[in-house]
Amino acid sequence: MLRCEIGFSKSFGDGFSGVRDRRGRVRKRREMVVVKGGGEAVLSRLGLDTAGMIAGYSWAPDTVVMLSIAAVAGAFLGGLIRLSSKMTLKSSISRKLVHLTCGPVFLLSSTAFSSSSVARFFAAGVPAFFIFRIALASMKSADPLAKTISRSGSRDEVLKGPLIYVIVLLGLTLLFWRTPEFVVAVAQMSVGDGFAELIGRKYGENSGKWFFNERKSYAGSAGFAITAFIGSCALYAVYSSLGQLPPQSIPFPECIPQLALISVVCALVEVLDIIAADNITVPIAGAVLARLLLYR
Repeated sequence: MLRCEIGFSKSFGDGFSGVRDRRGRVRKRREMVVVKGGGEAVLSRLGLDTAGMIAGYSWAPDTVVMLSIAAVAGAFLGGLIRLSSKMTLKSSISRKLVHLTCGPVFLLSSTAFSSSSVARFFAAGVPAFFIFRIALASMKSADPLAKTISRSGSRDEVLKGPLIYVIVLLGLTLLFWRTPEFVVAVAQMSVGDGFAELIGRKYGENSGKWFFNERKSYAGSAGFAITAFIGSCALYAVYSSLGQLPPQSIPFPECIPQLALISVVCALVEVLDIIAADNITVPIAGAVLARLLLYR
């Protein structure tokens, strides 16, 4: 019969723990060891930073939240598909509804995940699922999703704007989980860029066009800056009030001037149309500016 003494000592500092038999002989056994009390020690081979990511973590709550968000988002998208297929809702409107709502709603629903660092991977499961779904839509000749989330209903177009949008959302979740960068980048991409097209289409001809980019109007850019600022303030206020942001970040409402400046700069980035992919350039600009301006 063996008497186990599992621990971390100088003799087994390489990640081995000892199992001592009755004669006192120690047999080494490779094992995952977490040093208690240090708060920062885990096996380097796991690539993790805190012991809390493994020890005492319950997977069930975050799994339930992930599946619930995916189910609600899927139901919403399914409703838009049905309305579009019956010609009750124009594809241009359904596409814009998806663009305007998916980012902010995902951002707000992400507050339901646990405080564990592992939670970001469960949250990322939601956009990952829709990346898979969009990829499937691009493979079928008559998938109704393609018509719902693209201008022309073309399978090729689905692999551009809509797919990039969800991939960026996935990247922001993994890289900037519960930070000012996460909040601001999503607000600028979803709200600002979304309203810029709507406002520019309606008032752009009368307001005039930018001399270096005639596809963009003054009205659209102004609409971007104003709506992105409002969206950023609203989302940032929620995250700040719920304690979802790091302590070194500037709390709301002290950050209002910075959010206004970020929104104006992102509106100009959208006008520049650097790589003809606003869903990439705008959130990158938002994240970089948030990193520079929204920390003490």
